[in-house]
Amino acid sequence: MLDGIWRTIGIHSHHQQLCENYVQLAALIAKTKVGEARRTWRAIGMSTLIRPFNLWAIERVRAREKDEEKRKKLKRVEGASRIELLSEFVDMLLLEEMKEARDNTSPEQYTKILDSIRETKDKASQKEKDDFVLGIQRAVKKATALKPKAMEKVRGFDRTSTMLGKIALSKLTKAKGLEHLIDAEFRARNIFAMRKFVKEFGEEASLDEITIKDKKKWIKQHEA
Repeated sequence: MLDGIWRTIGIHSHHQQLCENYVQLAALIAKTKVGEARRTWRAIGMSTLIRPFNLWAIERVRAREKDEEKRKKLKRVEGASRIELLSEFVDMLLLEEMKEARDNTSPEQYTKILDSIRETKDKASQKEKDDFVLGIQRAVKKATALKPKAMEKVRGFDRTSTMLGKIALSKLTKAKGLEHLIDAEFRARNIFAMRKFVKEFGEEASLDEITIKDKKKWIKQHEA
């Protein structure tokens, strides 16, 4: 029953946890500036070689230690012992398996593995980029893709007095004592020489005879 649980039930959660472990490990490796093309294989290498070695090596070192207290404190193999045991671990467990795997790998498969380390064309991020570009290309080809919305259509706009560097005539009132500015603008524009103005007020017209409302009217006409 125990065997059945591990083979039919536990295997799913175990596989899920293993995948999550690889994802987290790849993220940690990325922080060391390892490129995307290599970090997946770096994570696989660490998981299939270094982690099993750590468990194997610590048991070997503990077996050598006769002092029980020191044996309990051993958590990790370091220094010369680590290099020595790593060499033994590789020779004993991996070289034969690696040779067998290499002999059973076709040249096409071997090239594909090497390419997956050198390039990012088969990575998830590259696929996302390609899908994004294809999505834009499809959207542009749609009949409605380039049809501007009402708010996007070109329209004119009214330039305010501030944009034109002017003062709104409505701000220049007689009550504020600003009629002299209207008079100065009137003279600067030489509105006295306008034929329509002369026809209505005569050639000898004086500003004192014209209301501020009419002055503004003639200034606006002259500007137009």
